[in-house]
Amino acid sequence: MLSYLAVYEAKVGRHQSAARHAGEALTLGAQIADVVYQAAVVHSLAGHFDDSLAALRKAVALGYSRQLASEDEDLSGLRGRTDFQALIAESSKTPVKGGGT
Repeated sequence: MLSYLAVYEAKVGRHQSAARHAGEALTLGAQIADVVYQAAVVHSLAGHFDDSLAALRKAVALGYSRQLASEDEDLSGLRGRTDFQALIAESSKTPVKGGGT
């Protein structure tokens, strides 16, 4: 819940409060893809694109969908970056976990 509160605050320009709530959410759920992804959104909405991309990389590594990230308007500030485009394009390079014979 804190991660969603942080996003809502960022959307209305309360970036300091949003960053605090995103940090609290990460303290509680640093290994939860959705929580880490919401932190990426908060950073992006605040114009902190390097921090946003770092969080997005971690969220993707935890299993967050590259496709959903590529379509999220809240990350529109990242779309022109080659490092964002490379992260989104890496989907076919990531090994599939589990499933073997």
